[in-house]
Amino acid sequence: MERQNRALVSDGRLRYLSSFELANGRFRLDYSGLGRWPLAIESTVVYNFGAPDERRAVEVRAQIGKLEERRDWQFTYSFQRVERDAVVGAFTSDEWWYHSDFRGSRFTAAFSPVFPMFLRFSAVFQKRTNTDNLLRRFQLDVLDPKQNTGVHIACFAGGTQNARSTFQIRSNSFPAQKTSSPADLRVPSLTFRVLGCTQGTRPRETRLLWMIRCQRT
Repeated sequence: MERQNRALVSDGRLRYLSSFELANGRFRLDYSGLGRWPLAIESTVVYNFGAPDERRAVEVRAQIGKLEERRDWQFTYSFQRVERDAVVGAFTSDEWWYHSDFRGSRFTAAFSPVFPMFLRFSAVFQKRTNTDNLLRRFQLDVLDPKQNTGVHIACFAGGTQNARSTFQIRSNSFPAQKTSSPADLRVPSLTFRVLGCTQGTRPRETRLLWMIRCQRT
């Protein structure tokens, strides 16, 4: 449970010490005027009204490139700072080793030798809040979304993990995104587009997306 939220065992059952009443704000900027290198910058802020403290989370993510054709490249950088009870740790992304109470960065580089298959290298660097013990996680993925299969090789070092490597082959189903609670309230996004074109060049597009989401579990 050290990767998750504050909890205790009562009457043989695991119980969270905080409830989760989440407000989620998101901002995204897309720019497609760089040809094969579309740029996206995204920021997300989460606030848990159900926790007495340790209830804020923020993510900033930048992405350049795409994976739509053979020999495409894509690079991303993400920074996250998540307090202990800001989100439900059991349902956050497995791309990060710690699921709450951390700050860290994630870098990825992906290449498609034969579309739609692609190779992706990722490096994650995380620290627990109020500590300087750095966890490093490196992973290589070989993914084929068309066949729903993937090969994953990961290596850990530092943090609370001893240095170790794992090799895993598993089938991925890539399910459609679903809401996690009937109380999930989605506010329709507002999209602003600015299109420009000059003779002999491809159209350039800048897009802003704003979204607020409230959720209670």
